[in-house]
Amino acid sequence: MAAWCYPWRDMNAPLPAAIAVREVLHGGGARYELPRRPLGSLRFIGLVPLGFGAGFSLFAVIWMIAASLDGNLFGFLFALFGLPFFFAGIPPMAVGLFVLIGRCEIELRDGVLHTTERAGIFRWSRRQPADAIRQFNVRVSDPATAPSFLGSLAALDAACGKPKPFLIALGYPREWLQALGNDLARRCNLATPGRVLTADKLTVETVTEPLRQSEPLAQEENLNQPAGSVVTLEPQADGFTLAVPPAGIWRSNKGLVIFGVIWWSVVAAITGWLALFIVGVAGVLALAARLGRRRATIQATTNRLCIVYVGFLRVRTMEWPRDGLAAICVGPSGVEVNHKPVMELQVHPRAGRKFGLLADRDVAELQWIAAVLRQALGVSPTPPVTVAGGPRRNG
Repeated sequence: MAAWCYPWRDMNAPLPAAIAVREVLHGGGARYELPRRPLGSLRFIGLVPLGFGAGFSLFAVIWMIAASLDGNLFGFLFALFGLPFFFAGIPPMAVGLFVLIGRCEIELRDGVLHTTERAGIFRWSRRQPADAIRQFNVRVSDPATAPSFLGSLAALDAACGKPKPFLIALGYPREWLQALGNDLARRCNLATPGRVLTADKLTVETVTEPLRQSEPLAQEENLNQPAGSVVTLEPQADGFTLAVPPAGIWRSNKGLVIFGVIWWSVVAAITGWLALFIVGVAGVLALAARLGRRRATIQATTNRLCIVYVGFLRVRTMEWPRDGLAAICVGPSGVEVNHKPVMELQVHPRAGRKFGLLADRDVAELQWIAAVLRQALGVSPTPPVTVAGGPRRNG
């Protein structure tokens, strides 16, 4: 994903009514109180880290209670091992609450810019001297690469001559943050004249900044099927069909299965609830089985490409005319494991969003599939700039 940075033009834009401003008498600054983020149904994404963190901390509490029931010294010492697990669950709970009910407060006083995230009992504060600020930027998702539901949301930060900008506010409408940045720039100029950007020094420019860019994967043109590949190629009168069978529970999800079994074994051993172990492991195996059922049928003919993809939740059927294809390649899916991108097969049409599938399969196998399709359809391995990295659509 890329971000666009808009330096300020209108220094007199009024602040929206949703932002409460209070003058700070001591230090000649101001306090800005923003409401809860207007995320709509998107805020419920916070339930994921909140539930994970709560479960982790609850597990630690059960551990410590069960270990200390005997009342002896060894039991109390063993219970202390649960404390790291308890504290490890707090950060994801805080992140979840920041998304669900979080709001931001910004204060400029005594020449220092303070910003605080608030969500119930959780606080996260940061500060930056105003005389170090060189530019305020509002960042929005590049419409060519971001999902549509992120289009109206933005982030406000300040460039301070460091590798990373100072984050001020995140997850609010762009118009709000533009007006807030204008007011902050005006007050910073008054507070530290000559050391922060003034109105006559502002420049009008647009900067494209990749948030996280993976190294491009070299596309191989090897038409020999890799050893161990289970994909079948069936020739037809006007082309061929590639049948990609499910990877199975173990081949693509062994990490999930191993972690799930170990986790629920520990929980059952501490609590003594065998039924909890059985239900937990059954749930892990059901999820792994569902993930392991992902498969695809790819049909390439002289004039079209058709893909039927059975994904995690639904079945997708996609079809493109040959002239409507810009590129077929193997590229990063947007998911990383141990800081390494998970690769997928990608179809880039000339118009519309790219379609990604078969993530977490063997890369050599994906490279072979892409090469075979490129040769049959006569398309490029490199997508044009206008479609490269576009929002992924998959099953």
